[in-house]
Amino acid sequence: MLLEKLNKTKTKTKTKKTKNFLFFISKYIYMLYLLIIFYIYLFSSIIENLIHRFVMHKVLINNYLFNNIYVRHILHHKASGKDGSLNKNIDNYHILGEEETLCLTGWESVIVFGSVIFIITPLSIKLVGSKFYSYNSLISFIFAIILCLYAKITWDTIHPYLHKESPSKCGNFFTLKNENIINNSYYKWLMNNHYAHHLIKGDKKGNFNITLPGADFIFNTYNVV
Repeated sequence: MLLEKLNKTKTKTKTKKTKNFLFFISKYIYMLYLLIIFYIYLFSSIIENLIHRFVMHKVLINNYLFNNIYVRHILHHKASGKDGSLNKNIDNYHILGEEETLCLTGWESVIVFGSVIFIITPLSIKLVGSKFYSYNSLISFIFAIILCLYAKITWDTIHPYLHKESPSKCGNFFTLKNENIINNSYYKWLMNNHYAHHLIKGDKKGNFNITLPGADFIFNTYNVV
């Protein structure tokens, strides 16, 4: 009888230890997910900020592609009034084309989102010591794709609205055409953030993050108007 009780006690102890161990493992894996997602978002926010700041507002590499990006973006700023509306009568405005730099073009999406999916995500996975062929990696790539879709839809929706234009300029698939969306507090904040980017000139210009807030606070380039 005493032996039977001891065996039951040992079994309960083992079961409790096993449950505690499984709980620890699940909690560790959950923290890994969060850490990878944090890295992916952080690096994506930094990339968005740096491209906007040092490619669209400066000519760091003197070739046709980068010069074209710079010229078109500066022309977009020259055409933007204090209320955000576009003056389409300025010189050379026609070179902006039908989308008027309001949308992320196909090649821009490929470059930016390709960097997020094929460079930033593997780097984030590597930083936490996870393997590329694992469940962690699958979750990470799914999150990266969702993040890219969010950025595309958000850019092609709020950017035209800010400049008093219709998101239909950016097509029908990656846009939200319900004007109530701009009354959402988050989207309203994003639009005010981009409005400050257009309004503030010179060395104090900031607010280079459009869809992925974060890096402006790191680089101290966030302004409020």
